Amino acid sequence: KKETTKVTPAKKKVDESVAEKLQHNKITDLKSAICINEKFQFINELFDGNMKEYTVALDQINNFTSLDEAVGYLNNLKDVYKWNSENPIAINFQELVERRFA
Repeated sequence: KKETTKVTPAKKKVDESVAEKLQHNKITDLKSAICINEKFQFINELFDGNMKEYTVALDQINNFTSLDEAVGYLNNLKDVYKWNSENPIAINFQELVERRFA
């Protein structure tokens, strides 16, 4: 039993570090990197429930060639949809976009 207790925390630590590493990997396609829960959070909270606008935004961002272009576009989206810069969902979206150009 003691052996199991020792192994489990070590395994958990390894899982966390693997998860942390995955969070910083470069994204080649935003659509495939965003899970279904995040997608609906983004649509509902950031795009006023408009799936078409969300899809257009992802297509635009995926087609940009530089982070500067993407950041400019993101700033425009923030103005249009009145995103709160403190909103964790908006922060998560921005981090995903930044990873796209990492």
